Amino acid sequence: MKYQELISYEKKYGKCDNDLIIVIPCFINYDILIRHLGYLSKQTFQKFDVVIVLGPNFNDAKLFEFLKNNNFDFGIIAIKRKEDTGSAGGFFTGQKYGFEKGYAYMINADDDCMPTDPDLMKNLYGNKDYDYVSPTILLQEGTVTFNDNFPSIAQYTLFSRKILQKYGLCYAPLYYYSEDIEYRNRIKEKRIFIPNIAVHPLKRSNSYNEIKNSRVIYRALNSVYSLEIRYAIRYLLTFCYTFSVYLLFFQEPLKKNAINAIKSLLSFKYGKEVFDELNTRLEGQSYLKISKNVKTIPDENVGLGANTTDPHYKQKKILNLMKSSFENFRKEIIVENTYYFKLVMLSILAKKIYLKSDNEKMLLMSDNSSIIFHIVKLIFFPFFLFLCVLLIPLIYLPIRVLKKPNTIGYGLD
Repeated sequence: MKYQELISYEKKYGKCDNDLIIVIPCFINYDILIRHLGYLSKQTFQKFDVVIVLGPNFNDAKLFEFLKNNNFDFGIIAIKRKEDTGSAGGFFTGQKYGFEKGYAYMINADDDCMPTDPDLMKNLYGNKDYDYVSPTILLQEGTVTFNDNFPSIAQYTLFSRKILQKYGLCYAPLYYYSEDIEYRNRIKEKRIFIPNIAVHPLKRSNSYNEIKNSRVIYRALNSVYSLEIRYAIRYLLTFCYTFSVYLLFFQEPLKKNAINAIKSLLSFKYGKEVFDELNTRLEGQSYLKISKNVKTIPDENVGLGANTTDPHYKQKKILNLMKSSFENFRKEIIVENTYYFKLVMLSILAKKIYLKSDNEKMLLMSDNSSIIFHIVKLIFFPFFLFLCVLLIPLIYLPIRVLKKPNTIGYGLD
């Protein structure tokens, strides 16, 4: 597919004649993009062009007015996608533009990954002869910052044209989540890291949205598909655990998503097709109908997977989450935003869990009101989980071997 077939139109601002291009997919968040451009305008090296890949629902009129009234020392190409193709399709479209226009070097950048170090671009470009270069990524949540030892290649990683010609472009059918993992696994070259910093927010969606849209199941499916087999097995086990909890402890229509997910896994579906199937529309109960005695779990803001100077941080965090989950055994609770790991534990142990949405609505996620039925489910759960862990990988792994597409050279037609 040619670049022109993917877009509705493109607009250029400034002189676009450099050999380096930054690809930034944008969906709806105008303010994040403007902040991002502000950091780029402070770079000590500005001999690059920026291609902004806008989603169909982006307020481009507001952006175009801003670009018309503000001059930058780098060139900007704003292109509008014909349809929502997710973050994977955004990177693919931008790379397709850069490849067809003959750029020698490309950088993939999430719109919310901020180039805060003013020398970042200078040193990325200064090391361009290494072909595959990444900065140091800091993951930030609130006032807490962590060093990411395994950074995404969608966070200001520079590729030479030689790398793209050898391995291809970002795999658009993954649609959303893990396309950077698939791309990273595909590239078998040595990656060079420089000390210059870019900052990416370590953020999680409101737990209501995570459950409502079954995003965790979706991410597990995409990750199982895209990761190397040794890591895929680990995600597959996570999927088995999540599937078991959805099926045994969650309310309807969340159980339906567990069935849809297992069908997708065993038919090797991923990307937008699965995202749409799992994206259920659930109406919550009124907040006022819930007793005032129901306990509210406080918001928790630090990412479970983050790296700190404490080598045992993750183990301690998991133990603390398990401890606080068991403290809520047979209690009615409200959850607004917490770790998914803890949310799953609570759904197994608590009497009732209500998920709070942004508009003060409540979703009854798990109901173990009957103590007898609850005990039966607790006894049956490990046996059901063991059965899933035994059978699902046994069925899935041969399917993966037979159906996994070869993405080497993708997009270079």
